[in-house]
Amino acid sequence: MKKRIFALALSLALFAGAMPAWAEQIPAPVPGERTIFNLLATALAPVGGTLYVWGGGWNEADDGAGVEAISIGISEEWREFYDSHGSDYDFDEYRYLIHSGLDCSGYVGWAVYNTFNTQSGGEGYVMPSTLMASDFAGRGWGTYTPRGEVEELRAGDIMSTNGHDRRLPVSGHVLP
Repeated sequence: MKKRIFALALSLALFAGAMPAWAEQIPAPVPGERTIFNLLATALAPVGGTLYVWGGGWNEADDGAGVEAISIGISEEWREFYDSHGSDYDFDEYRYLIHSGLDCSGYVGWAVYNTFNTQSGGEGYVMPSTLMASDFAGRGWGTYTPRGEVEELRAGDIMSTNGHDRRLPVSGHVLP
């Protein structure tokens, strides 16, 4: 149960814009350090400075990673967009402003890129959410478990779903 609460807190923190107090104790992420701990530290980096934007992290053609998702570090444009909005922010009014924030699969693709790479401009990991978990397993980054066979979620798990499934501990396309 603790791990599910962690996943819920992480996802809610990114998209609600509030950083949990315990997150401040996590060291800064280290690009290229391929550990679960660093993946989680990297995933927390945009928290409190990046908003959910439908299509954020995708390229103009909407078929893969955009420039921000293959860049090391936090985009200045994300921070500027975040700072220009208050608590009344409604993501529905800002769909496809792809350079202004991240959506679910853009967020996971950015976090994975920043965990596995040390330089900007490489191959990106933003893809349709339904493909993400099996694609990553195919790269040797873990094992793929069909949804009905998942017994326990652990920190660092990436789960692909088809649409928004309210039965999962976090609603969304991709769960970090």
